[in-house]
Amino acid sequence: MGDLYFLMKNYDSALIENEKVREEYPDEKRLKLKISVCNFNRGVNFVKSRKYREAKAEFGKIDEDDPIYTKAKKKIRKINKILKDVESMGS
Repeated sequence: MGDLYFLMKNYDSALIENEKVREEYPDEKRLKLKISVCNFNRGVNFVKSRKYREAKAEFGKIDEDDPIYTKAKKKIRKINKILKDVESMGS
């Protein structure tokens, strides 16, 4: 079911379904990657909505041993710069 939600770009529901399956198969690497990709895509959606703190939290859920970790870290650096710029504009 998680794959169907993912194809429909419903990453919230895909994540929920994949997390349910993960309870039964905690060491499944393919499932772990699916969850990471859902977190990454949720983060991207938050950035598009200018919800930078939420985006940063989603990107931060991706583990160092994950293939998309480097991309997530780049996104976090960009978000930190945006947040710093916003703060300096408000001062």
